[in-house]
Amino acid sequence: MIFVVLLVLVGVGLLGVHAGRALDRPTGRAQTVADVVPADHLRAGTAAWYGRAAGIRATVVAAAAETRRDLTSADGMALRPACARLGAAADAGSALTDVPADSVGAGWTRGLTDYIAAATACGHLWDGTSSSPTQTLSEVTRLLDAGDAEWRAIAARLAVGH
Repeated sequence: MIFVVLLVLVGVGLLGVHAGRALDRPTGRAQTVADVVPADHLRAGTAAWYGRAAGIRATVVAAAAETRRDLTSADGMALRPACARLGAAADAGSALTDVPADSVGAGWTRGLTDYIAAATACGHLWDGTSSSPTQTLSEVTRLLDAGDAEWRAIAARLAVGH
């Protein structure tokens, strides 16, 4: 139903009609969906997407928490597979094709980028990279914190739980 409403509203907007009246003059800029679709419809679409992404989001968050736990306990044997799980989960999240083109979508992408970078940095502990383990662990923690902050901000924008 929302799709039909959006389609009709976008079609009407592309014809230059808004709220039952012709637009007086062109604005000189490209018209966007936000110009012709009420903000509450956009928020509803973004919230619906966020709900559909719940499974992937939960997997990434769980993998990030596991990685953080193993970092904190200095459990190198558990950390390596935890980082691999984090990388795989974040990669799966980046495969979503219907990410909204708004601040929520941008936050989703930045968070995934941070989680992927954390998993990659974590892998440097075993690949012979010249940075010290202390520097590497600090970088992994910083990237996990950044990913968590991005995704907490999304939840706050949508007024839902992480």
